[in-house]
Parts: sequence; structure tokens; C-alpha cells
Amino acid sequence: MDQCTDRRAPARTRVRPLARAAALAGAVLLLGGWGPTGTRIDTAYYPISGRSHAELVGSVRRYGPGGFAYGMGIIDFHPGFDTGWRDGKCRIVTAETGLTVSLRLPEWRGPADAPGRVLQTARRFASEVRRHEMQHVDIARRYQRAMTARLLKLPAEASCWSLAASARALVERLKKDHLAAQRAFDRRSHRQIMRLL
Repeated sequence: MDQCTDRRAPARTRVRPLARAAALAGAVLLLGGWGPTGTRIDTAYYPISGRSHAELVGSVRRYGPGGFAYGMGIIDFHPGFDTGWRDGKCRIVTAETGLTVSLRLPEWRGPADAPGRVLQTARRFASEVRRHEMQHVDIARRYQRAMTARLLKLPAEASCWSLAASARALVERLKKDHLAAQRAFDRRSHRQIMRLL
């Protein structure tokens, strides 16, 4: 267990044992964060079908994410770390960043006897949308690794509270950088994706 108390607190403060346990549990959540570890990718599919190009496009518009996107990924980081005292300073001694991704992708559910050209277009479309969304996952994994590495490199501080604040600020900066990287990728690949149908 790490020592996360501010040494400047008044010595006469008396806390009941139950209140002390609740405060300690809250401190652990505030300082270390909470969430799953590792990487988890959940995929849900929306149906695409049709006997003509127009029907295929109509199914994408009808069932696609929000009616405007071909695919979608929801990315959530779960940074966590443990602190400890050494040489009179608080340091991050372990860190891990979990990553959960929820994907929504197209899947052919049309008739088996659909015209070959429509079936070929639908399969190519589904494959390219999957490839595009998996590139978003690759970007997220890069930031997942960076988040863990940079948390471990944070300099020691005089209190665990200030170190936790520095860690939270770092995580927020990296999340903003991650979002900017995702948007830049979408801008670069927008024309290619829009040409799929």
C-alpha cells in the first residue's frame, strides 16, 4: 500500500476507522485510476444488402452508424498507476493503460443469389471499412503504449496528491493528442472511404 497522505496534515486530526477506510479507498481511486487492463475490442455489425447498387447504398444509409457513417469506433483509455515513497518523494512505481474499443461495422446479409457485381461491391466495402477502423485501433494502441510509458517517466514529487494531478494532466494531454491523430487520419482517408460506394 502506498503512502498518500500529506505530511503537513495536523497531527491532532482524529478520524474514525470507518471514515478512514472510506477516505483511503477514495484516495486509491483518485490517485491510481480504475479500469480494465489490456486491450478489448468488441465488434457489432449492421446489415447491408440489396439486389442493386442503389439498394446497397440505401441499406448502408438506413443501418449505418448514425445514418451518416460507414463504420464507427468508440475508444476508451483506462490508465492506472501505483505510487510509492522513496527518498522522501512520491513516485509512480507501476503503470498500465487499458484500452476498450467498440466497433460498428457493415456485414453482408443480403440474398445469396444477389447479382455478382453487388455482392462484390458489398464485400469490398465491408472489408475496406473494417481495414479503416482497424487503423483507428492501431492509432489508439500507439497512444495506449505512450500513456503507460510517459506515466512511468513522470518525475517524483513531494506529495502523491500533486503527482496524481500531474498524471491526470498528462493523460488529458495525451487523450487530446490521440483525438487529433484520429481526426488527421480521417481527413487523409476521407476521399478514399467516400469512393467505396
